[in-house]
Amino acid sequence: MAQTPQQRRANNTFAKAEERKRGKPQGEVLRKEKPAKAPISKTWVCKCLFTSLIRPSHALGISRCSAE
Repeated sequence: MAQTPQQRRANNTFAKAEERKRGKPQGEVLRKEKPAKAPISKTWVCKCLFTSLIRPSHALGISRCSAE
């Protein structure tokens, strides 16, 4: 299967980066660090806060009706 021009460019870029790393000690090779992502999205955090602040008894599963 033939490479597309886009794949060829990406492969060449990767090969150049790997070539620069060759022969250097592990600690000397610079790695790009990605910013850490939160384990839960902002939407869910807001939804949980809204639910617990506006309707705290509902969020805890407590019924206002008391069964006697």
